[in-house]
Amino acid sequence: MEFKVTLDLKALYMLLVKNKDENFVLAGHGTEIECCFLCHALRACKEHWGGAFDEVCLTCLQSKANIGKWSGIRDDLMFLLDEELTNVCLCALHSEMRNTEQLLGSLGLFAYRCNSLKERNEAISNYGPEISRGHDRITVKLRQGQQTAVTKNNISVASFSGNTERSILNNIADIVDKSLPMNKVSQYYQEVKGVARDAVLGYVAFLNDGKTYLEGILTSGRFQRDYGTYQKEVRLDDAKDLKQFLEEERAAWVQKLDNTEEQFLACEKAAVPSSAPPKKKARKKKESRKLTNVKKTMCKWHCLQLH
Repeated sequence: MEFKVTLDLKALYMLLVKNKDENFVLAGHGTEIECCFLCHALRACKEHWGGAFDEVCLTCLQSKANIGKWSGIRDDLMFLLDEELTNVCLCALHSEMRNTEQLLGSLGLFAYRCNSLKERNEAISNYGPEISRGHDRITVKLRQGQQTAVTKNNISVASFSGNTERSILNNIADIVDKSLPMNKVSQYYQEVKGVARDAVLGYVAFLNDGKTYLEGILTSGRFQRDYGTYQKEVRLDDAKDLKQFLEEERAAWVQKLDNTEEQFLACEKAAVPSSAPPKKKARKKKESRKLTNVKKTMCKWHCLQLH
């Protein structure tokens, strides 16, 4: 008798454990957390951490992530149900809903920081059944006695149906525009001098790292496939689909980098104040001449007094 097990993403994470590590929790809380069942990418890596608990370490992602095609779940993880992992599949609907909740949570956190959470809730209030309208889908819940800054862990996203999730994704661009009014976003970045510039330069550095990483693989003609406990080298000439995928990705990253740099340089040029007009030196010469004449007169008068 054979069974087919269908899970959502959260359930799969809860049922995956690591051999000889009772305290291991996939995608748990804290720093240096393994957050993927396909690769060894870390979230909030202490060595390369940029300061955000919800960010995945780019350096660790470059060295460990399975970019391209993967062949299944990591072989160093064990499934608690007595079932072959080849018989386990993810429910596409619930996985997509979970990802949408994460997307809305991240957008809600930034809207909260920009003081536009009200606009954020209004932007998604028209999606879903009428009975749910008029209620805030995104709320901020502080822990008792919390005095630290609000993080993504404090953002609560109300659950929704599959039809609502699909409607939200189809209109996500419009939702983002309404959730983050330009005047409030500008005000947020203008509160501290240099923050906006640092944010854009961070995007430039991220895009440049991605471009460099892909170029390195294409130049070497080899890709290291990470299986968790061992690695296997793949020649790009023998994997045409992977090579085409990497080339398309590189072109996309280069285009994004060029566009970002072009807009940044245009803003920098517009922000440079115009040079002040040169000061007239004729007046200074006249004043200098007057002072010289005064000195000569005083000298003559002093000589006459001596005589």
